[in-house]
Amino acid sequence: MRIPIMTAGAVAALFASTTASAGPTIKVHVTSDEPVAFEHRVIPSEPWELVCNAPCDADVLPGEQFRFAETADAGETKPFGLKSEKADANGVITIQHHKGNKPLYLAAPYVIAGSAALFIAGIVTTVIGVTKAHGFLADGSKEQTNAVTGVGTLMIMGGLAGGYFGVSSRINEKYSDATGDVRSLEPVAGQGQAAPQRGMAIFVPIFSGRF
Repeated sequence: MRIPIMTAGAVAALFASTTASAGPTIKVHVTSDEPVAFEHRVIPSEPWELVCNAPCDADVLPGEQFRFAETADAGETKPFGLKSEKADANGVITIQHHKGNKPLYLAAPYVIAGSAALFIAGIVTTVIGVTKAHGFLADGSKEQTNAVTGVGTLMIMGGLAGGYFGVSSRINEKYSDATGDVRSLEPVAGQGQAAPQRGMAIFVPIFSGRF
């Protein structure tokens, strides 16, 4: 007779599953601007299961993981937890779904490519303007060459701005947002932060929010 042996990972998963599935449930009020599946799972290795189709109200176990599923025009949210301690006097917590702009996310690579082309064209135009300026300063064409240089500079600035917008859109619009009484499941240095938000401020602050 063979005795089944559980690995350390399996034991940990079983413990996590048992812990998350135990205890009282809490009431969740889920709001959304469009119909979207509100899903849960106990541990990352398990498949997502439907809780309800938001907007909706449901009883859930606070120790589980949750997300909003992908829709036709919006990406899924990153997995998040619930802040059960934030429950109101009636024992209800509230979370909101804010969809990302999926068409903008899909269009972002084209915006980036177009901006790169505009940037390069701006450099070429500026070089042409500066080169001509050196050759025609004496014959009264300084205004024309300055105009060419100015156009080139504007093209460079437009290319940079478009590139920032495209890259930021590609990052920020990939996922939808879950806000309200939620907590991030990702390790965060220092104090915790509310569930994964769009707006990775890796470029400039103006691009760290919604558009």
